[in-house]
Amino acid sequence: MNKFLKYLLLLVLFAYILPAIIAFSLPSNPNGYYKGYALKYNRLDTMKGQRLLILGGSEVAMSINSKLLQDSLKINVANLGLHAGLGVDLNLNDALKHSRKGDVVLFSFSSFLGVGQGGSDAYSVPYLVDYYPSKFFELSYPNKACVVSGIFPLLKGKINYLKSKWTGKDTQFYTLNSIDEYGDIIKPEKEPYQYPGKGKIDSTDYVSNNTTYLISIADRLNKIKKRGCTVYIIPSVRHQLKYQSDRLAIERLAGFMEERGINQLFDAKESAVPNKFLYDNPYHTNNEGSVFYSNLIVKHLKPVLSTQQ
Repeated sequence: MNKFLKYLLLLVLFAYILPAIIAFSLPSNPNGYYKGYALKYNRLDTMKGQRLLILGGSEVAMSINSKLLQDSLKINVANLGLHAGLGVDLNLNDALKHSRKGDVVLFSFSSFLGVGQGGSDAYSVPYLVDYYPSKFFELSYPNKACVVSGIFPLLKGKINYLKSKWTGKDTQFYTLNSIDEYGDIIKPEKEPYQYPGKGKIDSTDYVSNNTTYLISIADRLNKIKKRGCTVYIIPSVRHQLKYQSDRLAIERLAGFMEERGINQLFDAKESAVPNKFLYDNPYHTNNEGSVFYSNLIVKHLKPVLSTQQ
């Protein structure tokens, strides 16, 4: 038995622990996209006065025009979206840590529909920990599990980065340099995305399937409210046919959160857009679409802010 355990430990060492040591020891891409996480929060902590914090995944990073929001609403804006694969827990826990009395917090929840307990994935979270090792101890258990299961994707990514230094071809489409001073993604002009779907209704009851977890999300948003913040959920931009598919799920989610004191700022139908506003998927806008979506936020948030003055 002892011999069996010895060989089992050796197997674990060579099959997992050794690759993990190698993965985290190899040099990281200094221009890596996930390095933008700290850039966004470091900027947030330097802002004075009332702030607008926009949380979510890449649908926030890609679809917000923060300068337009800041100029129109006369409030400092922090676009904190990066990638849905980092998970809901990371978004909310950091919002709890960094928000303060008077802040307005908008949480784009739509891109996390159907991703189960938090949406974190084994590709994204290991990169975050690679850039910021101390972050591992702040992660939820699902996030920590993603670090463990994501060692081999991380190792592959590091190897590809080292190869790119020899070939001169960086395989990353989005990089740290893609993030502007507000936290928005800089998007080169390209032909609009053509949505291939047909608008078939998705009848999956994501709320019933994730009730306990959704309650924990509502509880954290209410903690932010009790801090003296104004909190809303916002539906993300999505293609018109994708909206038709997701409508039931979005309405159930909005109703569930409203019952727990977290209202939706505007109806998801208003942020359903045609192909001409999309960039590279049904949730990412091009520059014209970012102006449209940001003006939609201004339209609904301006009356809220006027009552606070």
